[in-house]
Amino acid sequence: MLLLISLDAVGTDKFQLILKHERLKKYLNRASYVNEVSSVFVSNTYVAHASIVTGVLPKKHKVIENFVFDPGNLKPDWNWFESCIKTDNLFRAANRNKLKVASLLWPVTAKAPVKYNIPEILPRGKETQLMASLKNGPKLFQLEMIFKYGRLLRGVRQPALDNFAFACLLDVIKNKKPDLIFSHFTDVDTNDHMYGPHSKESYDAVDRHAERLEKLFKNLEKNKLLEKTTMLIFGDHSCLESQKEYCPNEILKQLGMADFKGHKLRSYSAWFKSCGGSAFLKLYDKSKLGLIEKKLDEMIKEGGPVKRLLSKGEMDESGFSDGYVLGIEAAENYYFYELENDVHKGSHGYSLRQPGYTTSIIALGKGIRKNIIAPKGSIMDICPTALRILNIEPWETDGRALTELLL
Repeated sequence: MLLLISLDAVGTDKFQLILKHERLKKYLNRASYVNEVSSVFVSNTYVAHASIVTGVLPKKHKVIENFVFDPGNLKPDWNWFESCIKTDNLFRAANRNKLKVASLLWPVTAKAPVKYNIPEILPRGKETQLMASLKNGPKLFQLEMIFKYGRLLRGVRQPALDNFAFACLLDVIKNKKPDLIFSHFTDVDTNDHMYGPHSKESYDAVDRHAERLEKLFKNLEKNKLLEKTTMLIFGDHSCLESQKEYCPNEILKQLGMADFKGHKLRSYSAWFKSCGGSAFLKLYDKSKLGLIEKKLDEMIKEGGPVKRLLSKGEMDESGFSDGYVLGIEAAENYYFYELENDVHKGSHGYSLRQPGYTTSIIALGKGIRKNIIAPKGSIMDICPTALRILNIEPWETDGRALTELLL
């Protein structure tokens, strides 16, 4: 059994706390790990998880941001559906190879070819959460998990959501016995946004992750599965302090290219798609580009919310070079919003140039060498490594199999 555990927004610094956690020493003293692991740009959850399961850059798999482009909609759809991924991926490869797969609140998995699937999706319109979940994943399995563990839920609030996901994980391991499990936990990410990545609440969430991992290891040990299971535990991106907010569409409003008041958008001929630490300009009249660039240059020289224009390479790798004319990165301690400000004290979506903005990968169990420390890697290495462990024929990826960690 291969178990892929994603700890959303847990950076390298917090992985060091997990590696040294008193609760986990007994188990992690046999682990190997990659210390500084780069995310992909744009460094947001859905983009990163699509790269984790494909091994390729966003420009190839086409999930370039969490939300779809929908100016004026204060609650736009996310890229929930597995069909949003336009390249081969671990779900499809496992299905082709007749492997039994489980996925628990993993991003971009609505309607995925997964036998035991609780997709990460929110209700739309008059739907309830139950309706949205059952419509986009296997009904009987989800009803079974909700019947058993639904009492743990408090909507999507944390830590209740992760407690539910964890109870489902232990149940799936014991009763479904899959070959491959994807499990996603967002406790740290939620608290980073609400309170900041260096807050007591965020570090409390790290402790809860450590407690869950200890329970997982003990459960596997009790059921004589610890030595039969391969585990990759990793983050998708890190998180930075962001105490100040800025709406780059105010620039377009000043230049007469967008008309909005408060949360109501009346019209636009240009629009910045906000991704937290970065934003990307869609422009319908290209003759106005010079005017916008001049204004941005002035703002950058003055200091303030806009740090710099993104490079051509960053635009290309992100996938935003298709349909967007330029991108900007937020200055230190700033984040961008589009129309309505959902106040954050921690954000991601920044470029990979940011210092201290990496995550880590912990590997342990069957087929993993002990006590190997690899200095650097990428979240795109997870997919080719998983393919090697599962003995599935690989495809061309931008990541590489972490063979130095494998027996």
